[in-house]
Amino acid sequence: MGHGATVSPRVEQHNFAPQIDKAYSDRSEKIEQEARTMAGQETSSGPILSNVSAKPALAPLDTQAGKDGAAKEERHVQFPASPKPAGGLAARRKLAAAGGGLGLAISTKKGGGFMDKGEKDPDKKDIQVVERFADHYTLCGEVMPSTNTGMEVLFAKRVTDGHETVVKTRVKSMSFTGKTEEQEWRRSTEMLLNLPESDNIAQVYAVMEDKTTYYIVMEKVDGMDLFELLQSEGRMPIGQAKAILRELLKAINDLHSRGCIHKDLKLENVMVDPKSPTGPEAKGRQSFHLGRGSSVDLEEPKSPTVKLIDFDTVETYQPKTKAKSVVGTDQYIAPEAYAGHYSFSSDIFSIGVIAYRLISGRFPFKNAMFDDKPGENWVGSPKMKQIQDRLKHFDVDFTHTPWPEQTKARELVRWMLQSNEKDRPTAQQTLAHAFLETDGKTPALPKNFWGHNK
Repeated sequence: MGHGATVSPRVEQHNFAPQIDKAYSDRSEKIEQEARTMAGQETSSGPILSNVSAKPALAPLDTQAGKDGAAKEERHVQFPASPKPAGGLAARRKLAAAGGGLGLAISTKKGGGFMDKGEKDPDKKDIQVVERFADHYTLCGEVMPSTNTGMEVLFAKRVTDGHETVVKTRVKSMSFTGKTEEQEWRRSTEMLLNLPESDNIAQVYAVMEDKTTYYIVMEKVDGMDLFELLQSEGRMPIGQAKAILRELLKAINDLHSRGCIHKDLKLENVMVDPKSPTGPEAKGRQSFHLGRGSSVDLEEPKSPTVKLIDFDTVETYQPKTKAKSVVGTDQYIAPEAYAGHYSFSSDIFSIGVIAYRLISGRFPFKNAMFDDKPGENWVGSPKMKQIQDRLKHFDVDFTHTPWPEQTKARELVRWMLQSNEKDRPTAQQTLAHAFLETDGKTPALPKNFWGHNK
């Protein structure tokens, strides 16, 4: 059974620390040099600064012009004029406590302007408060039944132009355990709402709220989810499984590159539109068509449109943060997640389960292993520990068809399903594997990429 999975939009978080550290260091050195020149002396505790006028130093992080000739957004670090005290770090801390020292201002304004402290970024999307959601979107029929209390997934049309979307509703009084959980969801939602667009991730257009309900307005993705495709077509031919997995891994690589983890990757959260091949590699190749039961490795078909959906569990990866509840869906949850540890590697495990199912037509683990009851999915519970131990000691079967003849696929899927998270590949490493590489060769890859020492 599922463990509390839902859809939460996330916002891009930029890591400016390396640029700030370098700019701070460079500026500090320059100030010290000017001070030595002007004062002509140093004390044992450090340089004397007198009458030093520090001009703002600009550090553009992205000034590349776009195709239309307009400059892209620039982000700057501003250092207002202020003296650096003698006495080293301790003295600087005292000055900072008194309101002095070097101030930092991060600019997200176009044209080189600076954002004042507390000023709101005009380009940032927030959850919109509305009186009536019906004034903006017309809700239509149900997309699919929701297994989560207080939630629905519905088709909808935008009032202004009739644009078709999908809206997930969350009744505030029924879909959160408390105010803390709701606030965490709001932060995650706004993070996802501001992520850059990706060809392989369904777009979140807007998130609105009225007095009783949240409304997550998402892109309507054509096609069927992978679960439906497999239900109607049976086991997937190896070439078609390869094409889908490559696009799925591109999607998760996009998400991971933005510092986010999904936490609930499964067949139902991957949409495939076989009629809409994407990318230049699709030209001149056969159409994507699902056949029944065949595992013959024919020429790989055109790349289908593959998109990730359902983002309620998406969050920024924080290595030192431990989850309180186990979220996700049985079979797909990585062993370490049962102890509250979610990471990029946990998502790779889930895709390994998807790959095993696509290629072999069955799941890698026995259903009887997942025998928890409602209310037992809290981290540290005896049942979660028991399931984790079962997964760690379970030997996945690669002896049945088509694994013996599909050696490259077997090697990759076995790697993704390693019980130790530090022994699994990254999304980039999986994309470089011989099974997914067009030239069939796996580049030399570092072992224990995650820093694990056996």
